[in-house]
Amino acid sequence: MSKIKVELDVKVIKTRDELIEFRLNNNLREDWHEPDNQSITATVVGRYFDNADVDGSYDYALLLFKEGIPMAVVNLALLCAWATGYKD
Repeated sequence: MSKIKVELDVKVIKTRDELIEFRLNNNLREDWHEPDNQSITATVVGRYFDNADVDGSYDYALLLFKEGIPMAVVNLALLCAWATGYKD
């Protein structure tokens, strides 16, 4: 199996405010209930559950799509940090 690296021109979400802006711009509910109703889908990409940043490495990240088009990416460890009270 060969490995490929794909680079996408998407918004890298690095702060809670940027995630909130994404939510507002896409008419998502505050609790993110049923984002698919707004044509938002997601997939996890990466190889490691490691650092709470996005630096071009292989850390796990949530890639967000709108109508199948990649729109934004947010580090998965950072999402967990925000969910447990981390303030950036």
